[in-house]
Amino acid sequence: MTTKFMSKYLLLLPILMTVASGTLWAQSNEIWFNGGASILENTNIGSPNADGASGDVHLGSGFRFGVRFDFNSTGHIGHEFQYAYNRTYFTDSTGMILPDPGTKGMAIHQFGYNVLYYVRPHKEDIKVRPFVTAGFHLNDFALPRAAMMTGGSVRPGGNVGAGFKAKLSPLFGFRFDVRQNITTKPNWNNMLFNQKGPLSQTEVSAGIGVYF
Repeated sequence: MTTKFMSKYLLLLPILMTVASGTLWAQSNEIWFNGGASILENTNIGSPNADGASGDVHLGSGFRFGVRFDFNSTGHIGHEFQYAYNRTYFTDSTGMILPDPGTKGMAIHQFGYNVLYYVRPHKEDIKVRPFVTAGFHLNDFALPRAAMMTGGSVRPGGNVGAGFKAKLSPLFGFRFDVRQNITTKPNWNNMLFNQKGPLSQTEVSAGIGVYF
């Protein structure tokens, strides 16, 4: 399920690039490759036991890398489509999901759209462009391969953040982002109970881009 979900949305990215470049009257397009830290909070995602007495399941922080396609329209506004692979860690203290209690690595595949508001309007001679951003995303939480069941859990969320882009040359650029993501907690086939609050994820990343 996870592989099909990922492939489906990755195939949509070129289509979105083509449509957006025509419909948003973009003055400049960009592709960015970025990586950094994925810091999770409120990581207890529930328990396989309805009473929660026999332990819980939680996720751990890790790293992320991804790609972003940006379309900058006239003035202060930009549009961004993105995919990110987030490496996290799945801890099961019950032994009901993993064969034995312990921790295994897992993936969170993140697909999203953001609006960027640039502090400075679009001009070719501006070298540094600070921005603020807000958007929404879908996270596909893929269980570890060692788990006694397979599949993903797709959950919606939203994010806000800020950053800047620096033009290194007419072709290349550098960017830095800090974003706060809030996402509904995963629940594979409704097997977890006592889930409280959303999952919080802080992104701190940097990347290199190409203007076209």
